[in-house]
Amino acid sequence: SLALDRLGHDLAALGAGDSTVRFPALNAESSRMASGQPSPEVAGERLRALQRCLSWKGRGILATCVQALLEKVPAPDRMRQQDERVAKGQEYDLDALCGRLAAAGYEFEVEVLAKGQASRRGGLLDVWPLTEDWPARLEFFGDTLESIRRFDPSAQRSLGNIRDLSIPPATEDVKTEDAGDPWDYFSP
Repeated sequence: SLALDRLGHDLAALGAGDSTVRFPALNAESSRMASGQPSPEVAGERLRALQRCLSWKGRGILATCVQALLEKVPAPDRMRQQDERVAKGQEYDLDALCGRLAAAGYEFEVEVLAKGQASRRGGLLDVWPLTEDWPARLEFFGDTLESIRRFDPSAQRSLGNIRDLSIPPATEDVKTEDAGDPWDYFSP
């Protein structure tokens, strides 16, 4: 992990910062919590890297290690299917959206306090994607998404409005038939 950090800093110093994404090993000892589960930060960084690889038009640099490249990931088609993209002003079936988030591994709680959690109260849906630094509050009026705001979970205060949000799966756990390899995300 320290070597990966150094590599990232070196690439940024050479001017490749915007086209570089880190892809750490999920099963490295340093990426595990006391429970043995991968840390949400490492899982989020990996999912963010996979998202970037899917959206890259042209070339980019993936800073990684051999161990990370040997670990199975969700197949690109599964990632595309389970990646929820919401935008202000669009219409959504809130019940169906919550069902898809639950199927994608989000744990529904009374309030969102950690990455990978979601909470629904009437027309409000709070969700904290693993790929984001802050949770987001989606406010619906009927089926229309009226606003998306990032918020501080401890103070429940708004940190600013955003126009859209990508909500990837809350886990990389995949069945064998839904698994792929990291290089499946690389363009030819």
